[in-house]
Amino acid sequence: MFGTGIHTAIEEPFQSMLAGEPKPDIAKLMFAYRSAWLPHDPDAIQFGAKETRETLDGLAARMLTAFLVSEAASVDGRVLGVEEEVRGVLVDGMPDLYGRVDLLTEDADTLLVTDIKTSRGKWSQEQVEDAGEQLLLYSKLASEISPGKKVMTRFLVLTKTKEPVIEEHVREVEPGCVKRTVAGAERVWRAIDSGVFYPAPSAMACSGCGYRAACRAWCG
Repeated sequence: MFGTGIHTAIEEPFQSMLAGEPKPDIAKLMFAYRSAWLPHDPDAIQFGAKETRETLDGLAARMLTAFLVSEAASVDGRVLGVEEEVRGVLVDGMPDLYGRVDLLTEDADTLLVTDIKTSRGKWSQEQVEDAGEQLLLYSKLASEISPGKKVMTRFLVLTKTKEPVIEEHVREVEPGCVKRTVAGAERVWRAIDSGVFYPAPSAMACSGCGYRAACRAWCG
């Protein structure tokens, strides 16, 4: 919920640009952040050992203030979409790929596909690469919006630290990487379609996997 609130607030400046309105101030961003909590039952919200609603509100104010004064809150060019839906066929015979891109912008020769993240600390290059395949697939679909333009992807990372940091990890989309990612998705889909299932236990992933019980019940 905290991450959703931050996402909602960060979208405000870009929504204003899209509508031709003045850049919002921190009060408007905090209003958007708090509004994201309203649909949820306060008694059902679980906080960390050292967290309260008040401490999270304070952290949100620091993060959003840091964002507003950063270069990331501005756009070179124009905003094409905020929470933009992308959908299309990657490979014939596969289901459509559907996604929502946090931010789509363009300048004279580049289309930029942005995903917004909150994080406990700065991202390593390994984290950027591990998270990059989803954006590669989104970029393939989004490229149809601005045909002929170079496509770049960006992770906009806001750290949940005492002194928040705003990071931008920008990469040019390489056709070979897109081809490899699409081929991997196709192979996985073909296996699913053929009924190929087998346990893949992992000390890192099993504790949070929704298929844990089914995996343990699998007998070949």
